[in-house]
Order: sequence, then C-alpha cells, then structure tokens
Amino acid sequence: MAMNINSGISEEELERIKSEWIIQQDELKEKLSIRDEIDFDPNDLDSTLKFVGGVDISFDKTDPRDAIASLIVLSFPDLKVVYEKYEKVRMAHPYIPGFLAFREVPHLKIMIEEMLNSTQPKPQIILVDGNGILHQRGFGLAAHLGVEANIPTIGVAKKLLYVDGLTREGVKELVAEKLKKKGDYADLIGETSGQVLGVVLQPTDKSIRPLYVSIGHKVCLDTAIKVVTMTCIHKIPEPIRQADLRSRQLVDQQAKSQKK
Repeated sequence: MAMNINSGISEEELERIKSEWIIQQDELKEKLSIRDEIDFDPNDLDSTLKFVGGVDISFDKTDPRDAIASLIVLSFPDLKVVYEKYEKVRMAHPYIPGFLAFREVPHLKIMIEEMLNSTQPKPQIILVDGNGILHQRGFGLAAHLGVEANIPTIGVAKKLLYVDGLTREGVKELVAEKLKKKGDYADLIGETSGQVLGVVLQPTDKSIRPLYVSIGHKVCLDTAIKVVTMTCIHKIPEPIRQADLRSRQLVDQQAKSQKK
C-alpha cells in the first residue's frame, strides 16, 4: 500500500479524507458572506473600529504536531494589545495543501468562542494569517474560520497561492507597475473565473514584500483592504504580527525548558 511521505498515511486514506473535506468545505461555503456585515464604518475607521483581532499558530520545530495557538486583540487606532490568549495544541490531522483549515480552525475556534463568552474586549473583525477566498476552492483558512466562528474575518497571506491562472511572473508585473507606496494594491483576477480573488497590497512605504489580501467572511474586499492597510506598522498587520511573535516566543521558551 502506497504511503504519503509527508502525512504518514496511505494514499488511499489521504484521498478518502480529502473527498470528505471537500464535501464539508462546499457545505460551509454556502454560508459564506462576502458583503460587509460589520458594526463599524469602513469610511470612518478611526471613530468606529475599536478592537481588531489577530490569530496565528506557531509550530514546534522538533514535532510539527505540537504547536501554540494564539489569539490577540488590539485597540484601534493605537494598536495596543488589550487581550491575549494562548493554547498548547496538538494537531489531529497532517498538513494537506488546500485543507489547512481542517488542521487549525478547531483550535482557533475554541479560543474565539471562549473570548466571545467572556467579559474581555471583543474584536469587531479578526485578521487571519492565511487566505480567504483566494483559494483552490474559494474557501481558505480565513473564510473557514469566519463561518465556523460566525465572525468577520480577513485573509492576509505572505505568499501567493497560485490558483486560477495566477502566476509569479504576472503578479511581479502588477507589483512593479502599481505598487509604489503604502496602501497601493492591484486586483488578483482569476484567469478562468474572471473574478477578483483578492489583491496584492503594499503594507508600508518601504520596498518590501507585498501581502495577499482576500475576503474571509462578512466583509467586502474594499473594507478588508482598508483595515489591513490601517493596521500595518511593519510588513504584516499588527494583530497578526503580535500573534505570531508571542506564540513563537512561547514555542521557544517551551523548547528551552525541555532541554534543561
């Protein structure tokens, strides 16, 4: 029986799992909203957006099944951390391209639900380190998490997902032509669908790698672009940056304690 080296399970079992997950994705996608269903005004973020969240998961370097999931809430517009939550988690599923959400969403969803049921500050929107509708089946991690947790989300990826005819060369041309300063962006249009799947966005005035922003859930693309731009101090939005930095620190601390 053939085995998949990366996942450690048979090719037959892998195909069975993927088939089940595709069905689940299609069912959840029916609940997806790509319109603004938010309680703040995207044209007046400074006055109406009070709290924005960020989530990320950092993995143990020695065992990729072990990780630290993080949920951070920042006040807006000053972008100060007002809430942070971490959980040591163990992945129940291997990483399978196109199905990252099935590995990470269960852990992030629990943290979000616990936060929403507490007296802690509630984020009006959550930025996710991953794609939204810029995905092979139009339902990536940010979209999946938004639907499961019933909260507005935005997908923010650092690498381009080559879907629907998008190519590295084509995007490089867009970046060179249209991205000159912070907030500049260019539409990522699917070759087959003809739809705008997201944008490539310059996060700061400095010449650094762009971000790939897409709709997650309960937010339109224009609003997503505004929120991401306004929360970028460095090369990635501050809510995701803080979630990443802090979870990595905990992973490193855990690794050091195990060596003692």
